[in-house]
Amino acid sequence: MHIRKLFLLVVIFTLVISSCTKEKKIVITGDKGGTIVIGVPEEPSKLNPLYPPISGENSIINNLFLSFHSTSSEGDIIPMLASSWEYGEDMKSITYHLKKDLNWSDGKPITAEDIVFTFNAMKDPKNSYPNLSQIQYIENVEALNDYSVKFEFSIVYSDELFDSNIRPIPSHIFKKEKSVKDSKYNETPVVSGPFTVKKWEKGDYIELIYNKNFNLFSPNPANIVFIFYKDYNDAIGLLKRGILDVAIGLDPKYYNTIKANPLLSANKESGSNYTFIGWNLNNELFKDKEVRQALTMTTNRKKIIDTLLNGLGDIIAGPIPPSSWAYNEVLKPFPFSIEKAQKKLDNNGWKRGKRAKAKWLYKNGKRFEFDILVNKENKLRIDLANMLKNQFDKIGIKVNVNIVDGTSFITKLLTKDYDAFIMAWNVGDKLNMLPIWSSNPQIGTYNIVEYKNPKLDNYIKNASETLIENDALNYWSLFQEEIANDQPYTFLFSSNKITISNKRVKGADIFNKQTEIMDNISYLWIPKSMRVKFDIASIIPPEPEKKITPTESVIAEKEKSKKELANPEQILEAAAKKTTIVKDTIKKKPVVKIDTVKKKKPVVVVQPRPKNIVQPEYPEAAKLIGAEGQIFVQVTIGADGNVKAAKIVKSFNNDACNKASIKAALRSKWYPGTRGGKPVEMKQTYPYIFTSD
Repeated sequence: MHIRKLFLLVVIFTLVISSCTKEKKIVITGDKGGTIVIGVPEEPSKLNPLYPPISGENSIINNLFLSFHSTSSEGDIIPMLASSWEYGEDMKSITYHLKKDLNWSDGKPITAEDIVFTFNAMKDPKNSYPNLSQIQYIENVEALNDYSVKFEFSIVYSDELFDSNIRPIPSHIFKKEKSVKDSKYNETPVVSGPFTVKKWEKGDYIELIYNKNFNLFSPNPANIVFIFYKDYNDAIGLLKRGILDVAIGLDPKYYNTIKANPLLSANKESGSNYTFIGWNLNNELFKDKEVRQALTMTTNRKKIIDTLLNGLGDIIAGPIPPSSWAYNEVLKPFPFSIEKAQKKLDNNGWKRGKRAKAKWLYKNGKRFEFDILVNKENKLRIDLANMLKNQFDKIGIKVNVNIVDGTSFITKLLTKDYDAFIMAWNVGDKLNMLPIWSSNPQIGTYNIVEYKNPKLDNYIKNASETLIENDALNYWSLFQEEIANDQPYTFLFSSNKITISNKRVKGADIFNKQTEIMDNISYLWIPKSMRVKFDIASIIPPEPEKKITPTESVIAEKEKSKKELANPEQILEAAAKKTTIVKDTIKKKPVVKIDTVKKKKPVVVVQPRPKNIVQPEYPEAAKLIGAEGQIFVQVTIGADGNVKAAKIVKSFNNDACNKASIKAALRSKWYPGTRGGKPVEMKQTYPYIFTSD
């Protein structure tokens, strides 16, 4: 089952970890020790889980900070910081019980106070937390005692377990700081994960070492070095020299070329990204959606994928790539058709010049001409822009490729000094679409093209709030169809995710089952006989020393800053945090102080799980009057898994449907819940849907 679908069902079925998973220690096999060297294309701006990179690749931070729970390579939910958790009877709260033997890297215990502090820091506008929309339904976080914390939600929805699964930061460190965002501990963090920071050489590498205060499991590597490669050729060179053990985020074209190397292996999987052309919707050229549709139909995306990606990519129709659980398989991309594109442009008044063999399209005496903006650090996008220029040329549209550095690229976007641009977004299992597509500028932080469509806001809201998987899929499908029809972007392709590793690296097979492959670095190992010793600093060529004037020093610092923020998506992230005030839409409640008197030891609780849910018959009397809706039944489940009693807790007031729901609930079978490993009687709530569809 896809990880996201597993979570989508979790509220309905109250699926919590099985007792064998919960009691069992995480065991990682392989030779311990040694150094794993990993090449990554992006350097984090901060080592703080409150500031994730916009690309979605959070491999460094995820190995420094733990969340309540994680997902195994087989797709099982496994406990990390939490020993167990349970839903409230109304399904509007989750109580997490923290493991009592886990500490921060400075030896201080990880407690409920850290969870409450982190949540409050997330919603505090001064900290500019970029994913505020992810916690919009969390109404309050309350510490019940030192090791139990309760999350309360404003509504019942499918992502409660997702959204509450935060990575806390240490309150004893950050409560002394004036600002979470600007704290020195964002560079030298106190962490909860298996590794801690030994050295961060800005622009070059970060070295992590084993966290001696970590006792949840024993990772294989003693050290992990993340090298920030400057370009793809740089990464391939380091791989061939045997310096890099693993490199991620590589250009798909290297997948085929690397096969001939006996020392390296390559892995590909469907990408979670999409590359697009963004249109300035305030520009008169692009205000009409038929013109935007014509521009999309002019692009030969198959040729682009075959030429630039060696065929390792998918043509896309909208902002959700094929790798996503919510991808609309029925939605077809606009076809490549010069003839149909010409017809749409002709209907919009764009005609060939009157001269014989006229090349360009004109309207009201103005030539159809625009600049397409691309950052110089990304060769693939430069090649893509030039291909698009030639394709638009064939229909009579003149395109000028404007290549600028990454900082200038983002400055032009934020000041609306562009006609069109090429960029890419990453889409995770949790579909957080509001920052890119919200009509509200305070929420749509990255809605660069200023596309406003209230329908989308409703689709996103409904998809996020529904408990029913098919309903969520339907809303996300409508969301994709609406955007695909309007074409505020020309959606080009989703490139395959390429990972290349040295064959001496073992444990990498686990990556084939993971979306975030770098979340399991602890499983990697290199046999002792195959380990290579080297000086990390020697990997990075030293820059020659020279005396510089104060003025030159200032310029050098500026250039260094540009180098560190060469990725335009990363620059955009930094700029948006500085220039955008995020609206705090979450209702503020007083923070409940920790009750240090309550010292009860948390009991491991496993909620009942459905074994055989009997569906109710739709009464004819209800059908005749068109009665439709959802009924929530609370059942009392005995230690033997049989339902002892059932009652309606919420319905749409149809007596016949209520009776049918009770009858079905009483016939259903469950795996009994357990407390301390023993089956006990528990209550659970289950929804039934009555619809004529």
